[in-house]
Order: sequence, then C-alpha cells, then structure tokens
Amino acid sequence: LAVPSVCMTLAEYLAFEIMTLEVSYLGTDPLAAQSIASTIGSLVFQIPFAYSCAAATRVSQLIGSMDKLNSIKSSRICIQAAAVLGCTTCTLLFLFAKPIVRIFTKDEVVISIALRILPILFITQCYDTVNVTIAGIFRAQGRQVLGTSLNFICYYLFGTPLSFYLGFYTDLKILGIWIGLSASVILIVIVQIVIIIRTDWDQIFEEAKKRNSLESEVFEHLE
Repeated sequence: LAVPSVCMTLAEYLAFEIMTLEVSYLGTDPLAAQSIASTIGSLVFQIPFAYSCAAATRVSQLIGSMDKLNSIKSSRICIQAAAVLGCTTCTLLFLFAKPIVRIFTKDEVVISIALRILPILFITQCYDTVNVTIAGIFRAQGRQVLGTSLNFICYYLFGTPLSFYLGFYTDLKILGIWIGLSASVILIVIVQIVIIIRTDWDQIFEEAKKRNSLESEVFEHLE
C-alpha cells in the first residue's frame, strides 16, 4: 500500500508542475505570475494535507479497532470540517491577496496577471481541502489503489488536456490553464463523495481483519 500512497500524494504536485511547463510557453510575465501562484499554492496546500493526515490517522485507528459506527461518523465529520476549513482558507487568502503578491514582486504587469489567476487558486481551496481529506480517508480504508487511479484519471486524462486546450486554443491563456486544473479537482471531489457515500464498510472491515491477521503472523515469525 506504500507505493500507491506515494503516487496519490505526488499526483497533484505533478499536475501543478505540468501546468507550469505549459505556462512557460506563454511568455516571461505569465511564467513569473505562475511561479507566484504555484508557491502560494504549495504553501497553502500544507494546511489541508496536514489535516488529511490527522483525519487518516483517526479513521484508521477506528477501523483497526473494528469500531464501525464511529469510523463512519468520524469520516463524515472530517469531510464536513474540511469544507469549513477550505472556505475559511479561501476567505483569508482573498482578504490578503494583494499584500501577499507584493511580497514576491513589484512588477505591476506580473502583479496584475497574478491577481487574475489567484482567485481560481483561492476558490479551489474550498473543494481541494475536501479532496485531500477524502484521499486521507481512502488511505485509512486501505484503498490507496482506488485513490491513485482516480487522481491519474482526473488530473492527467481530464484536467491536463482541458488546461492545454483552454490555455492554447482559446483567449483565456493562463487563466484557462488554471480553470482546467480547478475543473479536474471538482471532478475528483464529486467522484470521491459518491464513492464515500456508497462505501461498503463491512468489506472495509473484512479487509482490515485480513491485514491485521497477516501482520500478526509476520510479527510471530520475527519473534
């Protein structure tokens, strides 16, 4: 399960890197604005990522202790709280957008481009926080392969081509590239929520029992 977990985490980072590569063909000013947006995005991402780690730890502990009722309840609470956290982060970023951008540059052209694309990044936080949190719950459930497959399909088969089209075949340019990535996050969240709602928790606990028994056998042999 370790390799799919790493792939899940890297998928979104790599999507941002691909987006930066696309923007590099639009000129130096858009690329400078993209660097600012990517840096802010990477820093802000630490908030939902840390929260998702805490959520994953809590839910996995409950699954490991075979507490079905509280596992379901904790998963729902974590997702609801993630939505609140995302909206709060979005609001704070909007309030301090201009001062934050001016930390990076004094170039008014770059600032104007950055202030055009940052609202998309900020709004994306509302549902990306939910995305990252549900990804943590998938890890807690032992469904890393599902999460990895979902990330690659949404980011690389849907989001990246859409970003490329909007960025290079419409007048949206860098704005279109960001819209494409944001759309892929929306798609991921919708699919994730459907999967969580339709989760067969009995099967999750059966698989957890098998993993626990396998780990017990391994430790017995080591002793």
